[in-house]
Amino acid sequence: MQGGYWIESMKKRMEEAAHCNSWRQGRATIFKVPTNLRWWNMKTYDSRVIHNGPYDPKYVSIGPYHRENSRLQKMEEFKWRMLRVLLGGDRDRMTHLEKCLEEMEKLEVRARSSYSEAIDMCSKEFVEMMLLDGCFIVFILAREIKGMRKILGDKLRNAGPEGDGGLIAPSNFLWGKLKIDILLLENQIPYFVVETLFELLVPPFINEVRTFQPDIILGNSAPNDLAVIALKGFHPGKTEVPLNLPPNHLIPCIHHLLHLFYLFIVPAGTGTDQHAGTDTVVQSELTNPPKWIPCVTELQTAGVTLKANKDKKFLDVTFCDGVLEIPVLGLYDRTEPILRNLIAFEQCFRGTEYKVTYYTFFMDCLVNAPQDVSILQKNGIIINWVNDEVEAARLFNELGIQVNCDEEKNYLSDIYGDLNEYYGKKKKKWMAMLWRNYFDNPWSITSIIGAFILLLLATTQTAFAINSYYHPRQSSNNLSQYPNRNSLEK
Repeated sequence: MQGGYWIESMKKRMEEAAHCNSWRQGRATIFKVPTNLRWWNMKTYDSRVIHNGPYDPKYVSIGPYHRENSRLQKMEEFKWRMLRVLLGGDRDRMTHLEKCLEEMEKLEVRARSSYSEAIDMCSKEFVEMMLLDGCFIVFILAREIKGMRKILGDKLRNAGPEGDGGLIAPSNFLWGKLKIDILLLENQIPYFVVETLFELLVPPFINEVRTFQPDIILGNSAPNDLAVIALKGFHPGKTEVPLNLPPNHLIPCIHHLLHLFYLFIVPAGTGTDQHAGTDTVVQSELTNPPKWIPCVTELQTAGVTLKANKDKKFLDVTFCDGVLEIPVLGLYDRTEPILRNLIAFEQCFRGTEYKVTYYTFFMDCLVNAPQDVSILQKNGIIINWVNDEVEAARLFNELGIQVNCDEEKNYLSDIYGDLNEYYGKKKKKWMAMLWRNYFDNPWSITSIIGAFILLLLATTQTAFAINSYYHPRQSSNNLSQYPNRNSLEK
């Protein structure tokens, strides 16, 4: 021991560690994707690939995690143009800017607390980022207000040189890609920032729309409703089914846009804990729930009828009287990043029931090979636009790799049990029927054994014939070891 210096040094380090998160005002809600999920298919680290996957934005950075990505810098100019449009006319712009910055400064510590990692940005830079990125989300939501898209579009085009909107004038294609980016787990900004900026900046535009559309109503839940409208097309289920958010009293706290989309997918009260600080989940009644079910091909062979449920929501799988009903699932180029980020959110955020995760496990069991995908397509359960059955099978088989969850809390455990029981009974019934029809008397057994021997002999003969055809030299060499007739005569 080196006196008391060593002990004092370790004591100091422990005190520093105990207070390293003292700046937090609440639990984190915006996370970096866990390494095991991001790297599961990477044999070696390759930054060119690892940062261009389903968890990484392709066009726009929201929040601090991808802010320095050089590929995303072109959109920063567009954010400034959006900010200029939302701040209003020349006369009011500076007043609105000052008010917005003042509100963002009030929210800074709370916003920093929302991120799972400490953000190495000075106060001025962080507040400016909140304002720019928050206004970007507000702009996307405000475009969904009836009559607002034209007004914002005209103002945005006039914001650039010669009224062309600058170097970046988003097309309908680009707007769709931008919406995918704002649904990534690492690409989020606290929702209270968006709500604050929406309340400050959108009402003047609403009043402008009211001049020719008096029936426009701006309610307290307008940002939530507009987000559902804007993101409805990214729902992995059948969007013709009524898809609405739960009542406001059931969702008192929305953490970010991905969380709001998650509530859109998973009904409140059954799929996630809405109240901060609680980790209550609904557990399955099965003490030892099954973790596997046969694939679609085997289930069909066992007499299970597959049916596309066109009236149910995304996760509502049912099985009754031999009929397995699964809501329609659309497979598009956006489906994989959406599902992966929803799963990553469930893995990181305490209080979720892993419903999306369990659903993907269920689909992974059903799909063992491309022919299983083909069966699901023929029954209208899957709408496949990703490429082919091989690619779709790969998607289902890879979504659950390196994902952790408690099987005892699987909301589909009862269906697993019922399917296995039904499949087992059918199997026993087949064996009994087979034995009754073919093995119930000695003559039947003798006939089957005889048929088997004949089949074996025929197969052997065919194999020898094929071998002699493809290897004639070997046969002739075998004969050459015997003397021919002429040599014997000599």
